[in-house]
Amino acid sequence: YLETNHAYPVTVEDPDGSPVAGARVSLRTPTVDGHHKTVKRTTDENGGFVITGEDLSYGGVPVKVMLHVTAPGKTPAYAGPFDETGVPEKIVLDPVKRDIFRTLDRETGRPVAGVRYRMSCSSSWLSGATSCPIFIYRCKVVMIRS
Repeated sequence: YLETNHAYPVTVEDPDGSPVAGARVSLRTPTVDGHHKTVKRTTDENGGFVITGEDLSYGGVPVKVMLHVTAPGKTPAYAGPFDETGVPEKIVLDPVKRDIFRTLDRETGRPVAGVRYRMSCSSSWLSGATSCPIFIYRCKVVMIRS
């Protein structure tokens, strides 16, 4: 039986062990009717947030949870599905890896100086017949000036 008043503290850190304050946390729980419940949290100044027993249940029935954590300048982290027996105590967010785009001259094959790019990304949950939803990022790169 799942104790709905139990709290599971989780800390979000960078690879050096420093807390990541203000990270956005989404807990996604499948419901018994085939839909999903999403609970949002934000980490405190110590990088902490709490998952409650209520987050890990729906109508008193234990369910598995998917966790998604984002913060500016950090690579998103995913965890799950997990239940009260596997709640992570720590989540590490790595720095965003910067991709370098180069424009090459078609005739010479040499890089063209002064070209700038803009990259925009969107994210969404991919849900459906699966009990384990997947989070998807779609990115588009556009040349804005040459």
